[in-house]
Amino acid sequence: MLGWIAQSIVLLLGMSVNESLARRHQLMAPSHQPSFVAPLQVAANNPSLRKLDRTQARIDDWTALYASFQADSPYAVDETGRPVGLKKDTVLAELQTPHSGRNFRPTHPSEKRLSSRLRALLPPWKRKQTPKPARGKRRFLTRSNRRFTEGWYYRLTLPEYNESFVFIFSIEDAGRWVKKGEKSPLTLACMQLLGPNDTYLVQSDDDDTKFWGWKDAQAFGCTFQYKQDFAKGETEKSVRDIAAMSPEEWREAVQTGFQILPFHLQGRLRGHDGSLGGVKANQGKTGRADFDMTLRPVAGWGDYPPLFSNASATDIDVFRRRYRQRSTAGWLASFPVFEPHWQITMAHARASGTLNWNGTTYEFQDAPFYGEKNWGGAFPIKWYWAQCNSFYGEPDLAFTAGGGIRQLPFSFLPGKQTETLGLIGIHYEGIFYEIVPWTGEMEWEVWPWGRW
Repeated sequence: MLGWIAQSIVLLLGMSVNESLARRHQLMAPSHQPSFVAPLQVAANNPSLRKLDRTQARIDDWTALYASFQADSPYAVDETGRPVGLKKDTVLAELQTPHSGRNFRPTHPSEKRLSSRLRALLPPWKRKQTPKPARGKRRFLTRSNRRFTEGWYYRLTLPEYNESFVFIFSIEDAGRWVKKGEKSPLTLACMQLLGPNDTYLVQSDDDDTKFWGWKDAQAFGCTFQYKQDFAKGETEKSVRDIAAMSPEEWREAVQTGFQILPFHLQGRLRGHDGSLGGVKANQGKTGRADFDMTLRPVAGWGDYPPLFSNASATDIDVFRRRYRQRSTAGWLASFPVFEPHWQITMAHARASGTLNWNGTTYEFQDAPFYGEKNWGGAFPIKWYWAQCNSFYGEPDLAFTAGGGIRQLPFSFLPGKQTETLGLIGIHYEGIFYEIVPWTGEMEWEVWPWGRW
């Protein structure tokens, strides 16, 4: 098994960047198999196909596991019934990877409300806060004083339609002030979608206070506009205080915007074709998209468990010992040293729901889904990336490769100024195979650079 996976890696890394990156958003379906999937077709014709039955049983067990949470939601809720985080000490919470939560500096009103509530729980003599600089005042060597962006990338593959869709969400320069009383002109909350025939839709808003995110789990969102009927029943302040909503309430409340919870992705885009203009409003031909789907993470970044329908305290202990998820870029990802940071949050997942793209509706069940994120104040000088989790005959296989050339800290000093790095990750039947520079030696070559 690992032999033909290794052959696939060699074939993949042997392709030119023009070939590999052109396939980044393509569907790995039987109708147009890329060359590095050929070993999979050979393997699919032998008696070992019995493993497909085991894989399907694993997927069925995942279905039973998620169904067991329908009666008892995996989310902790506030007094309004809205989700505020994942319940602790559950199997599903343990499957979150490191850095799944937000890294940007939140400016959403709900963050201030939560802080005041937590402060009220302290003894009176500890409630007094140290005076903070006035809003808009620059603070030396703080995040509000430097560029910062955080972005999330998700891909949905639909074999039955021979299509793939990409969802990119980002927040730039949240809470950044370039000088007293003046916000950064680059502050932006943005939703970008890639669809059939390389179509590209975008909608954005320069009000960063609309963007919220959970600190300890993969959940964030931005409501560009509420429905009028919903807004009438709320005061302006209470509407702006709303962060995460249940999927049912979100459908009733939101006119345009997006929300991702650990097990749900929703969005309504009323924007324009970004390939014909910029990302700001009214800069291109109008376009629209709606999506609403449940998510079932299968593998994060590490070993993933044989699946079962019950989750007990003993199971959670096993998860913590055996299936601890890892940082994609190693332990240094916890520090603002090497930027940008990179974390794969769902190397392999399943999605079920609907998507409407400019009037064409797609319905899907247990479709391959992938997720990752980046954050920081700089980008690599050069980079490459390839990923696939929709292999013919191998539903429990996910492959990821990436790397690049990045600038080292204190590069203004004499000596080495850049470093070259890369990694390969393979998730197969519950086991994670990782090839990284800090556990051995790795070489790669990309030619030519700068082409799709």
